[in-house]
Amino acid sequence: MVNDITLTCGSDYSPNVIGTPTVSDSEDPNPSLTRQDQPSSMCTVRRVWTTTDEAGNSASVTQTITFTSPRPPQITAPSEIAIPCGSVEDAIRNAAQTNLLVIHPCGRPVNVTYNDSTSVDRCGFTFTRNWRAQDDCGSTSVFMQTIRVLDQQFPDGPENGQVNTRLDETLLWPQFPGATSYQVYVWQYGTERPNQPTTVTSTRMYRPSTNYAPGTRYLWQIEYVTGVNTTVPSPIWGFETQSFPDLTVTTITVPPYAFSGQGYKDQEGLRDASNQLKHQAV
Repeated sequence: MVNDITLTCGSDYSPNVIGTPTVSDSEDPNPSLTRQDQPSSMCTVRRVWTTTDEAGNSASVTQTITFTSPRPPQITAPSEIAIPCGSVEDAIRNAAQTNLLVIHPCGRPVNVTYNDSTSVDRCGFTFTRNWRAQDDCGSTSVFMQTIRVLDQQFPDGPENGQVNTRLDETLLWPQFPGATSYQVYVWQYGTERPNQPTTVTSTRMYRPSTNYAPGTRYLWQIEYVTGVNTTVPSPIWGFETQSFPDLTVTTITVPPYAFSGQGYKDQEGLRDASNQLKHQAV
């Protein structure tokens, strides 16, 4: 048997603190004991204890842990974010979710929803997103966030989508107000953007230390560093490097006679002598 227990929200309810059930078996002196926590309604946790003996027989008992004085969920996110102009709907959803952290001081499950002050389908627009986090204890937290969709931007060089670029093409990008440095990301088309930047620079240009692969499409993006742990991403731009002719051997001409140890010149002389003998015979 195991007793139900009531704790203050945030208290440690690990088994070594609140205890474990005592188990016994008529045959097995050391049956195994496992547990599984299942969040339940009304700010409770159902802890299911299961014991199994060496013969495979098992038994279970449920312990209910109830929390009092629950505290609401905590929402952590930047009060204002800027996202690049691109696929506006996808950019808004991805950027907002990436910058949002919701935790519960009691470890309770939280349902997160939001509503926007207006619909957004264009660049160069600012709107407000109202986040709402609700737990199963009856507590709710709200958080208001300003989202700024930037104007359309184009690189200074190469042109977005440019083909036949040099293998050591220098990337140039426009300035952003307040930027102190730039995180440069470059990756091949069809692969995921790397987690770490290719380089970090204080100038608005980047030239690769090793050449790009020929005939290959690349994507690149700049994250403007505007403060401590604060960046503003550019749109994702692209270019394709120049290709080179693939030279292949299509025909090989060899002399009609050859002897081991002879070079090409000797073989040429042998062929000429053979032709002279043919003419004399005629």
